[in-house]
Amino acid sequence: MQFDLDIESDQNRLFKHLRSIILSFETIKEKKNPKQTTYYDSRSAVCMLRVRQGKVRLSFANGSSLCREFHELQGSAKIVRYLEFEAVEDVDVARIKEMLEESMLLNIEKEAVRELRKSATAR
Repeated sequence: MQFDLDIESDQNRLFKHLRSIILSFETIKEKKNPKQTTYYDSRSAVCMLRVRQGKVRLSFANGSSLCREFHELQGSAKIVRYLEFEAVEDVDVARIKEMLEESMLLNIEKEAVRELRKSATAR
């Protein structure tokens, strides 16, 4: 399991720090997957965490939408964007919390749109 590798890696302190920020939200739950640790709210994925090549990558499930407000996000994938950290001191806790909150709001919006579409097609 990737979580076990990450928690025992040379970057375990940073991984645990980011994990504690994410889990400070009562509505976010952790799921340990084979390739990464994923964090969900009651609607959908919020973010993912993984150590790779000596850095800890925090990926946001709604990253492409978050990019408009959070320009520091990296990547060009269709949906996901990420931040990479090398040290605990590099982490701006308030900024990460803003991104997590915004990602959860986007999950609420996506769910509302799905419900509207479902009710529109039922007519």
